[in-house]
Amino acid sequence: MILKKPKSVWKYDEQKLFDWVTDNGLGSDYIKVKRSLDWADLKKRFTELADGKIVDKETGEICDAVTIEQSEPVFDVTINGGFNDGDSSMENG
Repeated sequence: MILKKPKSVWKYDEQKLFDWVTDNGLGSDYIKVKRSLDWADLKKRFTELADGKIVDKETGEICDAVTIEQSEPVFDVTINGGFNDGDSSMENG
């Protein structure tokens, strides 16, 4: 028979701990900063060209980091005014 000591469970108030870390000058070591694009707003700045490229509306510069591919058309069938399966394939049989 073995007696195992209970494990410590660390609980913390994230906002209080965040404030403590920044107040003590430890932010650069222990605070994570995530950088990400605001794609929804950035997309508004671009215009699609016929060749699938995009151009910056404000500068006229072509952005080679984005290309546009056209999707295949989708054939929707509505039966009895309520059924819409959105399936573009037709089966025989």
